[in-house]
This record gives sequence, structure tokens and C-alpha cells, in this order.
Amino acid sequence: MKTFQLREIHFIFLIIALTGGLYLIGDFKRKEYRLIEDNIPEVKSTFFADSLKKEPLCFLLFYINDSDICNEMKNNLENLRLNTGNIKIYKVNVDRYPELIDKYNVSGVPSVLIFREGVENKRIMGIVPYSNLEMIYKRQIK
Repeated sequence: MKTFQLREIHFIFLIIALTGGLYLIGDFKRKEYRLIEDNIPEVKSTFFADSLKKEPLCFLLFYINDSDICNEMKNNLENLRLNTGNIKIYKVNVDRYPELIDKYNVSGVPSVLIFREGVENKRIMGIVPYSNLEMIYKRQIK
């Protein structure tokens, strides 16, 4: 009876196959978060802080272009805006306005700052699932 013996080439093939499979799964996952339509207004001025005082609740997203994680966060915020209807969401392109990074002490993207009547009330760093954003929103309106 002939026995099967594992050799180095079998392990190399297995590692290559697993790496390729994980890459394909990750690539498909990333494509899910591309925005079909981005309706979040862009901050176009460094004097934006004055208009924050007029809003009872405002979400400010710091992002960079062509970032999958930033697009995912934009998608989650857009869904929150569509499902609640009564919050303002703005976005800041950190490449265009690096001075706003210093002003608001933002250390990475995506970052979301939540303002109540012009005062920063909460800070979210990284990607937050929609369900968690919804819970944060409900806590903020209480």
C-alpha cells in the first residue's frame, strides 16, 4: 500500500491558494462599499465652524478620495441621513483642507465629529457599522 507524503511543495501550493482566495474575497467585499450617489455636501471653506453653531446636530466626516474605508463610512452616514432625515452631514477632504485637520485635532481618516449646536460632543474614529451609527444618533438626540 502506497502512503501519501506531504512535501514542501504541497504547503507552498496551499499558502498560495489561500492567499489568492482571501485576496479575491477581500476584493469583492471592497466593491460593495462604492457609493452609487454621494449626496453629502463638501465643506468648501475654512470658516465652516460658524455654520455649525446653527445646527442642532451635525456630523462632520473627515475623509480622503479613493479610500475604500472612507467610502464605506460615507455609505453608512448616507444611509443614516436617509433613514433619519433630520440631521446634517458634511464631509471634509483632508487633502484640500489640511488646516482643518489641525483645527479639529484629527489624527486619521475616516473620522467623524458630532457637533451639538456648534460644540463637539462625540468623536468616532475608523469605520463604524450602520447599526452602531444609528445607536449613536439615538443617544445624541436624547
